[in-house]
Amino acid sequence: MSVKYFGKYRGLVTDNRDPEQMGRIRARVPDVLGEADTPWAMPCVTLPLSDDVGSGLPEIGSNVWIEFEQGDPAYPIWSGCYFTGSAETPRSLWNAP
Repeated sequence: MSVKYFGKYRGLVTDNRDPEQMGRIRARVPDVLGEADTPWAMPCVTLPLSDDVGSGLPEIGSNVWIEFEQGDPAYPIWSGCYFTGSAETPRSLWNAP
């Protein structure tokens, strides 16, 4: 039986140039895959990406939350970004209601 990985894991975006333009990214998730990148991770976000899929995607080097469908590392999902300090936090979130 293979190991299952449930919950959220910290990841670092390594590629956001999805050849199928579906809003997918690749990320490095050391706690699960060591130094290897994930396969293309499907988005699971609360806001739709714009018609220009490139906008709304996390930039290469961004911190993201990664989950795995049914705990399987072959099926990653990115579910948002996280910030490690106020310098990284977008100004638009500073005064959010």
